[in-house]
Amino acid sequence: MRASRFILGWSVVASALLGLTASPYLRASPYVAQRLLSSTAIASGAYATSLGKFYGVRSLSTGTVGNVFDVTVWTGKDAFTDLGPGWVNDAMGSRFGGWNDKYHAAVWTTGTTATDLQPSSGGYSRSMVNGLAPGVEVGWGSGAGFVHAMMWRGTAASAVDLNPTGYTTSEAYGVSATAQVGSAQLSNVEHAMLWRGSKSSYVDLQPRTGFVASRAYSISRGRVVGAGSIHDKTFNWAHALMWTGTADSVVDLNPAGFGASVATKIVGDWVVGYGIPVGGKTHALMWDLSTPTPTVYDLHDDAAIGYDTSTAWNISSSGAIAGVTLMYPDASVPGGNFNAAIGWTPTGPRLPGDADLDGKVSFADFQILEENLGSTDSWWKTGDFNDDRVTDQADYALLIRHYGESVGAGAAASVPEPGAVVWVGVMGIMLVGRRFRGERGRKSCL
Repeated sequence: MRASRFILGWSVVASALLGLTASPYLRASPYVAQRLLSSTAIASGAYATSLGKFYGVRSLSTGTVGNVFDVTVWTGKDAFTDLGPGWVNDAMGSRFGGWNDKYHAAVWTTGTTATDLQPSSGGYSRSMVNGLAPGVEVGWGSGAGFVHAMMWRGTAASAVDLNPTGYTTSEAYGVSATAQVGSAQLSNVEHAMLWRGSKSSYVDLQPRTGFVASRAYSISRGRVVGAGSIHDKTFNWAHALMWTGTADSVVDLNPAGFGASVATKIVGDWVVGYGIPVGGKTHALMWDLSTPTPTVYDLHDDAAIGYDTSTAWNISSSGAIAGVTLMYPDASVPGGNFNAAIGWTPTGPRLPGDADLDGKVSFADFQILEENLGSTDSWWKTGDFNDDRVTDQADYALLIRHYGESVGAGAAASVPEPGAVVWVGVMGIMLVGRRFRGERGRKSCL
């Protein structure tokens, strides 16, 4: 289950077996790493990020890694809000989800109050949200002798059991506005799965050759990422994988020279996860899929993090990354393991509205936004500037607010030409009108 990722079990074992030297195979990270909690006596982990915040957990017991954690929202190093017992797995816009103090699936929408999604019927005793998309949540629900992948649309009553007929257990990890991904066990072997809203809609993504088990963690714009186990079904040895809707579409993302890797989250062209180079330790990784051969970055920074292993779990629409580092072993911590929450931010500032990331907000960015207006599977490069996966009028407002600004420019240099402002303003009115006409047309067909 998802909360077990607090301990990087297989990666620690693999690190020890593969040795302890740095990887020469990756490009330097375009990110700045920072521990979010400076205390070395409290275990913590960051598993989601949105709108400049990092979401995760802190251990309630000083000096121990127990099974009880507080939901924690960081705005910077040692700057956090404690929301009480629970867990967080994903965030989108101002929403974040996981489970509450009752071990029930929950979504926080106000920052302090959570909506309990535990189904009232069906025999569920526990449940959890793993992933969020506009208007939908996914995760799992468990009861006496079963664990099933679940989907919700904002309420407990909307719960849908996604466990495919013939599969014994399942869990949904990631979701877009139209599809859900995860895994299900068939004959005690885990298979990566893709659903489209019902248990009967499933597509088994298990590769036909090369992998004995597989798991899908995330989906964005039709691309699914996860991992395939190479030698056995335990995932002690795995390669990061990507699919585009079928088992036969699988692509191995494992970087050259790596013995193992896992892709945990995809947003647009950005994929994060972790890998273990031959002769190295576990390091957080980022793949950029915008080039024919993906560019892979090593996100680990010993000086900033203080430990020699790290894992990236989540990335926001704007490119911030949340993760965990593991110091192993540590004689001062019972059990020898110590986790610390990590946040990565891009080295260069990203101006809201700068969709093409050229360092300035211009008419070219407005054209990108206009082309993608209404998308519910969006990201920064398609006009989602507020991390809610939707390109809409809120994003247009952010673009207008920063129009003409450029990275490093002074106030005078960031003032746009009057004609450009007028043109974008007129086009904005046209966008509003086009959207209104579209909605009126849809309503007339109901």
